[in-house]
Amino acid sequence: MGPHSRQPINTALRGRDGTLYVSSDGKGGTSILWATADNGKTWTDPGGRTGGRHTTFVLLKDGGILGMGGKNTNIDGFMPKSVSYDGGKTWAVSKTVFPAQGSNQRPSILRLRSGRLFFAGDFQHISGRQPEGVTRKGSYVALSEDEGQSWVVKKLIGTQPHENPKRHNGAETIGYSVARQGPDGIIHLITTMNRPCLHLAFNEAWIIQKSSECKPDAELERSGATSASNLKRYEEKYPNGQTRLTYSIAVAGEEGGLPCRGAAGTSRLHGPEIWFYGNGEKRYEATYRLGRKTGPETYWASGGKKRWEWTHNEDGTSVWTQWWPGGGKKAESTWRNFKCHGTAKKWDKSGRLISEKTFVDGQMID
Repeated sequence: MGPHSRQPINTALRGRDGTLYVSSDGKGGTSILWATADNGKTWTDPGGRTGGRHTTFVLLKDGGILGMGGKNTNIDGFMPKSVSYDGGKTWAVSKTVFPAQGSNQRPSILRLRSGRLFFAGDFQHISGRQPEGVTRKGSYVALSEDEGQSWVVKKLIGTQPHENPKRHNGAETIGYSVARQGPDGIIHLITTMNRPCLHLAFNEAWIIQKSSECKPDAELERSGATSASNLKRYEEKYPNGQTRLTYSIAVAGEEGGLPCRGAAGTSRLHGPEIWFYGNGEKRYEATYRLGRKTGPETYWASGGKKRWEWTHNEDGTSVWTQWWPGGGKKAESTWRNFKCHGTAKKWDKSGRLISEKTFVDGQMID
């Protein structure tokens, strides 16, 4: 094996000859495709390295392998691409039209069922740098009809800034991303390094559409669902027959039973969700109303003592309480929009208050 870093990337693929490839970081600004010809019994290092760390891979229609970008490398400020026609033994590296990426960034590439290539990344390096000619900020998705030679690029909406607001000069990022396509053709993209991390869903038609309204987060996150129908209860069991999980799912709709805006007829968790230990003791319980948690959300240690509990209020705040193993209160804080907002307190095991801080929108002010 040649030099490498033991960090997997986000793609695995099988070549025309049956060889299975799994990607991981190489040394420095490179990546590697580990290869197995016997379904994982033995593995080899083909010997080649791509032109970037965190390279994301896809099979080309002519049998080649395309690796897009990664981080820690650039060509004139742009992301490199790497192409191999010998199973990763050698790679031809050239410049793409996309900005180079840095730490906390990993693009995603995917072959769609339509035959197009899908690609996602950020318009800027984590430092905020951009190559000459690139002016848009935030994140993008792109489609290619010609195996990555040219791309239709569209800015993603609804994305979030890095968890450190100083990164990207405040612009949005998809962080270490992963993309997959569902059976219904919808493309799913998950993001990291955000607060909150996101699951974005869209189709090819939206990417191709030249213009789209950029709605604020409050509008994008609004459910619109006001009614539930076709409620079904589900149960999962341990191998010994003991109940492991119970939950219910309903179809969301608006007044009059019509599908809700932006989620036509989608299924939502609705009602109690309860998890059990193998001995039948309750482990976790939460209640959902059309996909959103409401009221108490509780976790019990084995033996029946509460370890933590969220109380989800109608005004959008949630109070998080934690207890010591002996039963005494350990900590309590109030949250809004995934950020601490209000007073946060902490007690030692004897019940003595040892810390009291005030937060506003996630920032400690006292």
